[in-house]
Amino acid sequence: VQKWTKFEGIGQLQLGDFTLMCMATTEEKPYRGSTVHLEDCDFGAVTPPRQLWSIDKSTLSLKNELTGMCLSSSSSANGDLPYLVDCIVITPPGSNAAVDGFAFDFAAGHNGAMIGGSYLSNSPKCTSVTQCSQTIKAPIEQAPRITHIDGFVKTGNLLTMDGSINELLEITITSRDPNANDLIQISFEPYDRNLLTDPSVTWPDAYQCSGGSAPGTNCTCTSPGVGCTTCPGGGTCVRNARNPCPANPCTRTFAWLPTLSTLFSNPTTFIFIASDIPTNEYDPTSLSPVQSDEPLQAVISVNMPPEFVEPTPPYKCEGGTRNGAEYPARADCVARCEEEGGGECLNADLYVSIGNSLEITIKAANRQPGSVIQILFVGEGPGGLAPPASRLEVSETLPTTQLITDGAELKEVLRFNPAFRTWKFTPNA
Repeated sequence: VQKWTKFEGIGQLQLGDFTLMCMATTEEKPYRGSTVHLEDCDFGAVTPPRQLWSIDKSTLSLKNELTGMCLSSSSSANGDLPYLVDCIVITPPGSNAAVDGFAFDFAAGHNGAMIGGSYLSNSPKCTSVTQCSQTIKAPIEQAPRITHIDGFVKTGNLLTMDGSINELLEITITSRDPNANDLIQISFEPYDRNLLTDPSVTWPDAYQCSGGSAPGTNCTCTSPGVGCTTCPGGGTCVRNARNPCPANPCTRTFAWLPTLSTLFSNPTTFIFIASDIPTNEYDPTSLSPVQSDEPLQAVISVNMPPEFVEPTPPYKCEGGTRNGAEYPARADCVARCEEEGGGECLNADLYVSIGNSLEITIKAANRQPGSVIQILFVGEGPGGLAPPASRLEVSETLPTTQLITDGAELKEVLRFNPAFRTWKFTPNA
């Protein structure tokens, strides 16, 4: 896996023993500072520029055709990640020539090569060899970067996922800070604000109570064993093993178990932000401002079953703490009325007199955009035989009219979410 193959001139860089895998760059800007990754080689008529590389034999630099940038590493330490930066020739030691600002920013701090400080002087006689006055020192501050998602190298700032009701969805995020002494914390922000405290979302705090009368509940400490809140019943506030952050690197796992009783827009979006806790080993009282990586957006679409809604004849709760409550769906009635409230879920009472007709509308909808709902009538129910077909008038599943925006205009469209169906019964005279 350390062997590479490349054709003369501009061409693909193939993994030696796995020639179907090529090194590629991201296609999303900004390119500077982004990492490279392996992907399936594209042998089509037009090779994507992200897979094309050229070698400058005079400088031995490796240049990518899409980005126009060169592959670089500011440290030879085991585990450092190569990244893209402008193709330059850095001024050799002892020279008084100016070094481009971007070269200083990225080559000096991207992977921590110069952590320990830079020497600043306004003397024109100073060179990179003499370094002159070394009284002014400060770490080269860099923002942390989210590098991996679910164990894979991050290739962009938009993550799309699909899931289903009652299916556990997890996202594991790893972030690193080039400043080895800085710590990282990862926060999340849902577009649906109620999900911040909803029990369906698991985002463990850094500390939790151990022992006492409420083990596992959240608590806070300014540092391990220092400035901790009191846990109920004599418990101890300790680090939460499920949240090792702040740390560097920092890895946290977000978990969500969407349910029908959870209120959320569909699809819903979660924002994750990695921020640093700056340190200055030379002057702990002089800290750089907090820096953050670009937000990572996770857009999750949830497959949801339809639910009966008004004007569907409701089930009624009799007795218990929810006496008199009405529910369009029987499953919801059983869960709320019987299992939670201790009452009894009763079928809707429908009456019709001889010579009259009974007509009801069944309506269903879900929170999954673009879905098509079908409503089926069962011929015989649990309470007995269905009325004879000659006494029934049953419609097909019918769409509802909705307004959509088309530029500056409002248009009416027909959609089968929500959808409804009518059922009419006329008894014998």
